[in-house]
Amino acid sequence: MLALRFPLAMGQIAGSWAMLWLLSFCLSGAAAAFDHAEVARQTLENHIRPGYRRLAETASALQLKTTELCRAPSIPAFAETKKVFVDTVLAWSRIEHIRFGPVRDENRLERMAFWPDPKGIGRKQIAKAIDSKNATVQTAQALAVKSTALQGLTALEWVLYGTAAEALTASGENGAFRCTYALAIAENISAMSRDIDSAWRAPEGFPKLFLSPGEDNPAYLQPSEVTHDLVQAYATGLRTARDLKLAGPLGFRKGRAVPEPAAYAKSGLDRAVITANIEGVRDLFVGGGLAAQLAAENEGMDKSVLTELDLAAKTLQGLRVPLAEAAKNANLKGKLAVAGFQLKNAIVTGGGQLSTIAGLSLGFNALDGD
Repeated sequence: MLALRFPLAMGQIAGSWAMLWLLSFCLSGAAAAFDHAEVARQTLENHIRPGYRRLAETASALQLKTTELCRAPSIPAFAETKKVFVDTVLAWSRIEHIRFGPVRDENRLERMAFWPDPKGIGRKQIAKAIDSKNATVQTAQALAVKSTALQGLTALEWVLYGTAAEALTASGENGAFRCTYALAIAENISAMSRDIDSAWRAPEGFPKLFLSPGEDNPAYLQPSEVTHDLVQAYATGLRTARDLKLAGPLGFRKGRAVPEPAAYAKSGLDRAVITANIEGVRDLFVGGGLAAQLAAENEGMDKSVLTELDLAAKTLQGLRVPLAEAAKNANLKGKLAVAGFQLKNAIVTGGGQLSTIAGLSLGFNALDGD
């Protein structure tokens, strides 16, 4: 089970709720006042579709810039490719918490980003593929059926920022192979992003299932089941950001003797991706109408949740050193521990209250492991 050791008494504020919220949700009777249908509609129109459209657009730009880099390698072209890579990683991080629907088809969720990877499997496989000039990573079609560690944003990070990445700035056999591999990854990311975006925009398919629960619906029998997925996305998104991406590198994970590698540390995005995760969940909470439902039941509770999220995001935005360095600085580590408890409070307060007013009960969270 994922447990934290943030060393502050503030963690006791949540009391027994904090322990319960290491669990997520299973369904019970729906609360009559909660407008499940309206939350589903608002989430689709205001959050899910814009989020995946943004991802598809940045991924398309990434493919274009990588193509240009391979055609005419140069330092400026390399910089442009990395800039769009950053945009794509952040776009993905803002919608990463939506772990249901088309992103589950064809193993896209895992193929988009192979993380966490505490044993460095991805780095080893990528290095082996580049060193041996493995022809099976040279096309998007071949790459799509290979190990998830060899494809997606985490793999592209190693190609663009890893050892000998400077070969991409000049002509030569090594640079050409590496760039063709990078292009295959970028094309694969773009294809997946485009397919997810298209699937969510279609009038039929999953969007229809999402908006029209019923006896003939194989995904959702009751409207509250849609809300279940959304509240779970809220909680799991924040717990992934807090328990894995923040606590791991700081050395706060229970049972871990040393700090763990941060997500996207090679590209220097370790703090930015956590901020983007928080921003994405915040957008789900507000744009999806969950905040309004919470405020209608308990005035001011929505503002309390937003305050916790905004304070945590502000702390991460203000951090000027990588998490690995912050872990060695008692002052910075303490500030990040406070941010961790702010995220915990947002999970407990927002998730717990939403669960209650939506008529949901607690169950096991997939991240708990047992």
